[in-house]
Amino acid sequence: MGNNNDEYKCLSKISHFSEAEIQKLNEKFSKVSDKNHEIKKSQFMEIMTCHVESFSNKSKQLFLQRLFDAFDENHNDSIDFREFIKGLSIILKGSTDEKMELSFRIYDIEHKGYLTRKELEEFTCYMYKTLYPDDGEGEQKMKNMVQCLFEDLDVDGNEQLELTEFKLGALKEPIIVDFLEIFLKDQQ
Repeated sequence: MGNNNDEYKCLSKISHFSEAEIQKLNEKFSKVSDKNHEIKKSQFMEIMTCHVESFSNKSKQLFLQRLFDAFDENHNDSIDFREFIKGLSIILKGSTDEKMELSFRIYDIEHKGYLTRKELEEFTCYMYKTLYPDDGEGEQKMKNMVQCLFEDLDVDGNEQLELTEFKLGALKEPIIVDFLEIFLKDQQ
């Protein structure tokens, strides 16, 4: 990691962590990271699984996979310490706006920079059914919510929600961002 003190200082400027917190996180990260100071999806899921609440193992696994992909900013199938700090900072101490952006990246499975109705429906329906399995109307509720979002926010009719449109939608229907809060245990 080069000069750790300089790196810690830089990371503290782009995150909500102090240099001391970053140092402690680096000590833990170093124990599981490879020689390139990176972790793969399986390691990430192992580290984060105890911090995720879920009603089923299947939903927990899906959420962690999507969270890994959202942390992996350069899409190289590994997370370096910088990516880890940035993502963890948002989860633990991030602003509403930062959490909306992270949620967008969780939904943006193919990293296209926009969401389609289909991918938003699939993910929200799956997660809702997992969280509320006894709600027989849950899937239809999520489909209706997504339909309303697209009708209200997709002004150009291209069947895509870009980040700005998504943020407006999250203000209207907070459940699309609330999955972060629902799945992640309070780590403060």
